[in-house]
This record gives sequence, C-alpha cells and structure tokens, in this order.
Amino acid sequence: MNSRLFSHPVFRSSLICASISLSGCSLFSTPDEKPISFPGDTEDNAVRLTEQNEGKLRPTFSLGLPAEASQKLKASSAGNKLFSPDEIFTPFIETGYDFAAAPDNRVEKSTDNTVATRIQWFTIDDLNASKALFSGHAEQGVEKSGDRMTALSIHPWDKAHAYRETISQQLSPEDDWPVLVEPDFIYTDLAKLKRQQSGSEAAEQEEPAVTGHSVKQPSKVWSSGPPLWHKGDNFTQLTRARKQVAQQLKGQTPSVTIAHLDTGYSSSDAYSPRNLDEYHSIDFSNGGRCGQFGTYMKARPDKAGHGQRMLSVLAGDNLSYRDPETGQIVKEPIGGDPLSKVVAYRIAKRSVIHLLPKRMTAAIDCAVQQQVDVVSISAGGLPSIAQRNAIHKAYNSGVAVFAATGDFFQIPITGWKILGNTIVFPARYSQVMGVAGITHDGNSYGRSPDWTRMLDWNLLQIPEHVANWSMRGSYGPAYAMQNHVVSGYGPNVTHSLSTRPDQPYFRQNGAGTSSTTPQAAAAASLWLNAMRDQFSEEEWRSWKKTEAVYQAMLQSARKHRNGMSVEEVGEGPVKANDMLSISYKPGPQHPGLEGTLIRRPRSRIGFRWLSDTLLSSDLVTGGARQTWVYVDMLATEAEQIIATSTRLSALYDQVNSCFATETDAKECIAARDRLIDELRDRYGKQYSRTFHAVIENLISKRADT
Repeated sequence: MNSRLFSHPVFRSSLICASISLSGCSLFSTPDEKPISFPGDTEDNAVRLTEQNEGKLRPTFSLGLPAEASQKLKASSAGNKLFSPDEIFTPFIETGYDFAAAPDNRVEKSTDNTVATRIQWFTIDDLNASKALFSGHAEQGVEKSGDRMTALSIHPWDKAHAYRETISQQLSPEDDWPVLVEPDFIYTDLAKLKRQQSGSEAAEQEEPAVTGHSVKQPSKVWSSGPPLWHKGDNFTQLTRARKQVAQQLKGQTPSVTIAHLDTGYSSSDAYSPRNLDEYHSIDFSNGGRCGQFGTYMKARPDKAGHGQRMLSVLAGDNLSYRDPETGQIVKEPIGGDPLSKVVAYRIAKRSVIHLLPKRMTAAIDCAVQQQVDVVSISAGGLPSIAQRNAIHKAYNSGVAVFAATGDFFQIPITGWKILGNTIVFPARYSQVMGVAGITHDGNSYGRSPDWTRMLDWNLLQIPEHVANWSMRGSYGPAYAMQNHVVSGYGPNVTHSLSTRPDQPYFRQNGAGTSSTTPQAAAAASLWLNAMRDQFSEEEWRSWKKTEAVYQAMLQSARKHRNGMSVEEVGEGPVKANDMLSISYKPGPQHPGLEGTLIRRPRSRIGFRWLSDTLLSSDLVTGGARQTWVYVDMLATEAEQIIATSTRLSALYDQVNSCFATETDAKECIAARDRLIDELRDRYGKQYSRTFHAVIENLISKRADT
C-alpha cells in the first residue's frame, strides 16, 4: 500500500478505541463508501470525504457567516440555484467569532472587531453547489459523469476557498463580512478500524443488582485488578465519592446533566444508566437536530457498541459479581456517576472510526442549548473552526467538556510509533479538559508495559497480546498537557457488553483513552452535584462554573502525580473523592476557588507565530475581518497537515516551545523556516493549491531578503 496514505489528514485521526487486533486490517473503502481522490493520489490511495445521505454519498462543507450576512445572502440570491437556501444551505449551529484575537500587524482595529460576532453555520450541499460553481471549468480538474458534476480532483480546501470567495462576492464588499468555509473531513480511526474488522432517582437508592457474567478477562499484557478496580480508593476514588455525594443529597434531585457524545445507547443493555433520559437523547448521525426530542427513543436503539460500553463506564447501573479473591458477592454500580441525569448524543453510527466533525460540533452546541453541565467525548481527530467556536461557547456557558487525548501504536522491538503520539482535538483546545491514561501499576499509559508479563502470555493468543501491547494512550507535548489534561485509569477497565436485559454480560478489558475519559467526566459531575448550592444562577451558567470544576480536578490531581512528567500524564490522576474537599465558596476544609479563578484564553487553532507568518504572505489580502478569516482557514489546514506526520509534529512542537519560552529569536525563526521548507518539500501534493501558493510565496520572500 502507498505509504502516503498514513500521512493524509483522514488517517491521522484520533486513535480512540476500546481494544484492537492487528489481524485482518484493510484501509480501503467499505462497500457503502465511494472514495474521493485528492490531487496526487493514486487510485489505491483514495481517501474519504463523504457522508451518506438518503443513499447518496456527498462531500460536505460547513459555511459560517454573521446572521445579518446570511439574511442578506438569502435576499440577494433569489433565483440563484447555487445559493438557494432550501437546496444548498442547511443550518445546524450558531456560535460566536471573536476578532479581538487577530494579530495587530495586519488587521485594522475598530469597534466591530473587539466583540464576538454571532455566526450562523450551515451545511453546504456540495453536489448541487459544485455544479453551479465549477461548471465549465474542466481546466481545474473537474470531471463529469453523465449529468453529475463530481469535481473529484479538486482538493476540498481549494473548494472551500472557492466557496468563500464566491459567497463573499454575493455580499457587499464594503461590509467586509467574515465568511468561513471548511470541509468536513471524516476522521478515520485506524485503531478502531483494526478492531472492527477482526472480529432519575434523586439520590442513590438500593437498586436490584444484576448478576454479571464476565465474557472477557483483563488483558495479560497490562497490570489489572478485580472488576471495577479503577473506581477504588487507590485509583479514581469514584466509589467513595459517589457514596459521599449520595449521602449529601439525601433524597434531593441531582442538579447535573451529562451529555455523552458517542455512538449512542442500547435500550436493552442491562447496565444502562438508571437516569438515562431517552426522550432528550438525539441521533445526530441520522440527520437529527437539537430540539427534535423523542425521535431517537422511538427507534428503540440497540447494539450501540462503543457508545454503550463507554456509557456504562460513565454512569452504568448496578453490577453484581463474585470477588475472585474473597469469594464474596460484590454489588456496585458499573459507572462512575449513576446519580446524574444522562443524555446520549449519537454522533456516529456503529463506531467512531469515521466521524464527521460537524456532528460533534452540533452535539456540543446542543449541550449548551439544553443547559447540560458536563460533556464526555471518547473521540477526536483533526481541528475544525466551527468545532472550536462551539467549544468556546460551551466553556463560557458553564459546560465542562472532557475529551480523550487519543491512542497510538508502537511497533514492538523497533520503538516506532505509528501516526505519532501527541494529543488530538478537541482534547487539545485550551477550554477542554483532555483525559490521558495511567495504568493499574501507576505508570503512564503511553509507556511500554512490563516485559516480564510476557511469561503469562498464552501462546495461542500471541497476535492479540502483541496488539494490546502496541496500543497506548496519546500524550504530549508538555505545553499542550499542562493545566488542561488529567489522566483516568486504564487499560483493563470494566464495561458492559449486554445485548439483552436477561444476558448481563460485561468485559474487563476496556482499553484506550476512550475508557479513561468517562471516569473524569463522572468525577466532575459528582463534584458539581456536591457544590451546586455554592453557585448563584448566573455563575452556574458562566465560565466560572466550568473553570471551577477544572481547577478542583487539577488541584487534586497534582497531589498524586508522584514524580510522573506533565508531558506523559498531564497534571496527574483523577481523584474524585479528593475533589470533594475543594469547595467553590470558602469553607472549613478549603479557602474556596471562587476568588482564584482565571478565565482561560479562547481556544485557537495554531499559534500567534503561525498566524503572523501566514499574514505576511503577499497573497493574504482583503479587508480586516476577511483577512483574518482567510488566515484562520489557512491555519486550520496547516494544523491538519502537521497532525498527519510525526516528523512535522516534532518540528511544529519545537517551534511552539521556542517561541513560548522566548528563546533567541533567530533560533525560533530558523526552526520556523525548517518547518515551512518541510511542508513544501515533503507534502506539496497533500494539501490545497491555495495553501501551496502561500507557502511558496513565503519561501520566495525569504529568499529575496
């Protein structure tokens, strides 16, 4: 297979998974997918940028523009099929866009760019839009298939820039409307692909426990404990914290709602959360919209796979099992927080292998609209402008978002890392709490397990053992982990595997940062339930609530890092019960977080030096707001390209660290230039012609000076 396949953004996705197998892996299109080629791709190196819609696969793009501009566009596009709102644009979220963050050297200051602009986001029907926009332009590589315009060889980012330019021309130039367009890349999750192809009660009340049957023992590659070990006092402390919060509530209705973004839920699972709100759960993967309640529930969802397993780790109901050491029957909720209300937002179908960022973005935005308190995301991948804006909106609305840092593969003996090990988006955003992993024996999940455990391996299961050994939890670099990443415990996490209420099966081999993320989200929801009375209504729906739960988690984690590096485990392990001793208001045990909170900087894609560099190109022109939007699109593509390569990621981190530590300016500029040269020399055919032209212009200007 062409090795460049692994360097494409679609394949440098988050590697979030429950467990894997290296056998029977194929990275070609599944029967219901049609590959779309990018420039320079061979036929067998095609990648996917598609969405199934009423039996047809179509590329999708997201358009963002101010509300007043969208109204003007609709009014001016009467009779123009390209911009017919009913056929071309489908609204899906509304966010803000802050122009105050624009660099000063090329963007004129005005009162308009110091406040957030309300942005409406639409899905562009690319099939119909391409016919109008690219009709008659065969020299651009547009191909025709009968009456259908496919435009396969135009890079998605080039199409995004073309849409932006065309739409801007439909608006008044003097208004300088910010128009954003980005392609909805599918995140192809290699780890999950391998695995897939191998095979509300007020407070806690006594619930009938289900006698469970373990159908998968812990992996012998990694250290482990009895079922639910990760919730114990020496680990996340979730069991003790849950009991304390239940005692504190004493019959009161819990105040917290958790949104679980994954592949949905299974209505027949014996371990489904007792407080799962099926009516308000939404299937975004099947065209669902925020506010369309009851539709998903009527479908009687089943076999949710990854989503149901992670939902059980988050808030699953009671499990009864026989302790292998004592022989005693143990009754304990399988989930970290079975008290809070939970809604399931389905953002992918059967797995999170192929995940459109638009769906995750719409689900995050819906969580804000529905006044959810905590969001748990066991998925991730490449950056998205619309998603970043939705994260900013969530943070400032009191919605704490917890996202997995990702997983990677390390080849045995060689030490080579497939696809790199650094954390992915949305965990990388500054306003999100990323969740990495710490193993049962207290080491970073990114490190190799103890080789002596090989003595216990079953020779008939060598392929499975090697696969489990190879997969690790993503981590680093240090600047991306500090102050906004903690670690749950894994692998070998207990989760459900039920398909019928009378068959309460569970597994003890949950792996990947998919399994660690719900642990952190559960700890956050327990803390918020305990502290609800300390927040005013205004604070409860503001950034102060979000930052308070982040700080409670970070401060308790730092006390237990035990010499492990921030780069590998973030600020330390989740300690739910210790969090409860950290109050929002001053109290007898703690001085209170209220007066110490500092608002986090807005989540960004790229860094200031990257924006300054792109702005210095002669090709980046236009009005103040249009210029900044153009740079934002270029920076997003740059970040996506860099994320596809271990080499580029290492160079990028070197430049970021250099500028962040105020090292000698000449050294930083030299490192930046090496990165730009590498982008041109090694990846010229992997990105858009628009981006390539900007890179060439920057190098040309450097040569002239």
